Amino acid sequence: MPFVPPSEKQIAEALGDVINLSEDIQKALTIQISESFQSIPKPGYWGWLNQRQECGQTFDSFEQMSTKAMPHST
Repeated sequence: MPFVPPSEKQIAEALGDVINLSEDIQKALTIQISESFQSIPKPGYWGWLNQRQECGQTFDSFEQMSTKAMPHST
């Protein structure tokens, strides 16, 4: 199955409930999602996403990782 970049709706669903995040982070994640996240480019023939089907990752699953980058406001 060829890779299809996620839609804005799918990105919003993956973010989940952002109510417990700081106000700055909430704004960054919910206002103009297309401006907050770059689209995943279509992979080349030998690209990982073209060769393998990935299920994606939600923000909640990202938060549960043992090592992670913490977003912060400036």
